[in-house]
Amino acid sequence: MSEKFYTILTNIGKSKIANFAINGEEVKFVKLKVGDGNGKYYNPIENQKDLINTVWEGKIGNIQIDKDNPNWIVLEAIIPPEVGDFTIREYGAFDEEDNLLAISKCPETYKPTISNGSTKELIIKMILSVSNTESISFEVDPNIMLAKNSKVDEIDKKVNHTISKLKDMGKNLSQLSNPNLLINGGFNVNQRGKDSYTATGGSFYSLDRWVSYNLTDDTTQVLPQASGVIVKSTNGGAGRYRQWVELQKTTLYLNTPLTFSVKINNPCTKCSMIIINKNNGILASKEFSNVSANSVLSLTYALSSDVTDIIGVQISTRDSNGIYLKYAKLELGSVATPFVPRPYSEELALCWRYFRKLNMDGIAVLTDPSTVVLHLGGNVPMRVNPSVSFSTTAYLHTNGETSAINITNATFNGDSGQTLYAGISGVPGGKYGTINASSAANDFVSGAVWLYLDSEIY
Repeated sequence: MSEKFYTILTNIGKSKIANFAINGEEVKFVKLKVGDGNGKYYNPIENQKDLINTVWEGKIGNIQIDKDNPNWIVLEAIIPPEVGDFTIREYGAFDEEDNLLAISKCPETYKPTISNGSTKELIIKMILSVSNTESISFEVDPNIMLAKNSKVDEIDKKVNHTISKLKDMGKNLSQLSNPNLLINGGFNVNQRGKDSYTATGGSFYSLDRWVSYNLTDDTTQVLPQASGVIVKSTNGGAGRYRQWVELQKTTLYLNTPLTFSVKINNPCTKCSMIIINKNNGILASKEFSNVSANSVLSLTYALSSDVTDIIGVQISTRDSNGIYLKYAKLELGSVATPFVPRPYSEELALCWRYFRKLNMDGIAVLTDPSTVVLHLGGNVPMRVNPSVSFSTTAYLHTNGETSAINITNATFNGDSGQTLYAGISGVPGGKYGTINASSAANDFVSGAVWLYLDSEIY
């Protein structure tokens, strides 16, 4: 048969509370005793005058009316850590004359001491239901209350310290940044070397990895800045700036949010952001109006299974002043975290996979009259065999002869992407020499010629 646990007022307790209505004498709960019931449970009765076997007694440390139940009186006493090595099955509340006023039967609770390998305070709580709480005298031992409150204060200090540490961690977390999946997100790599790029119709690359996407009649101007870039239409159309991103291991990104963000340096009346697939199909888009200077705009998209290996991100505006981009970022997650620029050398090496320029001035390693062998440094394989072009007309200087030449094709040796075999036209038969930009005969040193290697995504 299962035990039932309860608290009752004794006959003395009932009598004293009833006397309050007659003569106004308050009932003073002074101390709590706990007992072990002589090693077993028993059922307390109303005419009981003491516990079966008291193992500890102490002053009541707290008496209060329950805030949710106005007829409940809550009594508390604290058994200190150094007291124990007994099992509690009974406890009672006594007045100043040592009269048992209320008694409880409780589940067995063992109170250890340090010799048992554990030490702790134990709070004994008794709840009494009375019809008139005014009959109870609220007098407590201030020393016990101080002990209890000191524990509460100690806990409060620990909680407050923990909250403070969490707030500091929150500040640090706000500074954490996810890796940027875009290359040249700070617009500081400009291998093509121009101060201004302008084109009508079609797409053209300017700053590394960034392509201006034009419709047939659009004329877009790209102006590199000391920190960032300005993109604008010069004929009333839209200025669009885009980067294609390779996702070779697409399954790693499936159903994972990707967030595209940009920081705008100038006020903008209206601009838009899109994420597209490689066929220019729009995957996600968002328009912004009345954008303030130094705003960070963002667009989030969860990559779906129909996206294979490449996505594009684009920011555009029709404002006549264009849009001044401070940085751009694409990252895993649904939150735009702070932009942290890479070291320039690292950013440049990432750009080399898609575009490189080589100074051809003085190059003279011809394996036969129609091929030049170029050894690329940096240990960065290019994405595919590049298209090739000279930055200006190039001339091959041999003994007494000068000939204009062109690069016709270029292939890499195997998969290393390091040794480039470039076909050359215009070389006099059987002649070897050096290349530069000078058409003057026997000028072996004047004028640099750059060879552009383009493996960009179009």
